[in-house]
Amino acid sequence: MSITRIAYASLATASIGSTLAALQPRLMAFNQTSQGHQIAMSRAETCLLTSLPIVANEIVLDRTGRKLPDGVFLCDLRGNTVQVTNGGASGYLKSGQPEQITAKLRQRGLIQNQPINQGQK
Repeated sequence: MSITRIAYASLATASIGSTLAALQPRLMAFNQTSQGHQIAMSRAETCLLTSLPIVANEIVLDRTGRKLPDGVFLCDLRGNTVQVTNGGASGYLKSGQPEQITAKLRQRGLIQNQPINQGQK
């Protein structure tokens, strides 16, 4: 192998490495989004539906004003799910596709078969 070929091979390897390094944040974001959707869909199997939009890191109360127990999953019609942790705080927010979360909630009988207004006028 000549010196030119070795230099070219090293340059090509460095180029591929820098390209992969540049793509890594995108791949991680896609993977997190995909995992987040899968987690949200799993939570939709057992979650309690809330009529209010879910916000992470807020204390969640039931209708009587008591904190919800740790481990309870909440979901909203926007595709967001959250796990109640740390003495009633909402944590570990995961989002899924609203249409798929809504379909699961309909299947469970938590909402009626009617169109859902998702903030559109």
